[in-house]
Amino acid sequence: LSSISLFCWTDSLICLSWILSDPFRRDLFVRNRVFEIQALKSRWSYVCSSENPADIPSRGAKSLDRTWWVGPVG
Repeated sequence: LSSISLFCWTDSLICLSWILSDPFRRDLFVRNRVFEIQALKSRWSYVCSSENPADIPSRGAKSLDRTWWVGPVG
């Protein structure tokens, strides 16, 4: 069997801390979402908002640059 690694990025330090922490420390709504995210067995990292390729269109870019396709440089 082959295994697929899932790497995820967020520009929210708050959400990242929730995802990496014990879900039982959160209220029911957040706890349920954190359980779902943790069940994916993905690796989560932080990217600052200015380097987040998902935000490129909201920053007024005329076309998507290379970062959109390859991700943040880290």
